[in-house]
Amino acid sequence: MGWVLGAAILAAAVVVGIASERDEYRAFRSSRWLRRRMVQDGVIMPAGDVETFHQDGQWHNRIEGEKGTSGSFKTKCEATEAGREQARRLQREHIIRNENGQIGERNSYGHDPRNVPG
Repeated sequence: MGWVLGAAILAAAVVVGIASERDEYRAFRSSRWLRRRMVQDGVIMPAGDVETFHQDGQWHNRIEGEKGTSGSFKTKCEATEAGREQARRLQREHIIRNENGQIGERNSYGHDPRNVPG
């Protein structure tokens, strides 16, 4: 609860005009983080999308905005399948990056932010 109070105080300082640009950015990030939190069946779900990426000779999955990875895999196929299942379970988007870091594929498994036909 302390971080919520800290974010509220920081946001008030931004409104009053006594906060620096760095403080404004931190307040923006905190409010964005709070808005992206989702409660499902009484459980707080992770805020970010599931990302599959290559690093240090292995493929990994992580939730954007959180520290650490949720698994390491020898092949892209294994990592993609595990990331897909995680994205389905969390109803998030699954971002699959190529070895060079560029986004190769993007799939949504619910919680779409906008209503786009197709």
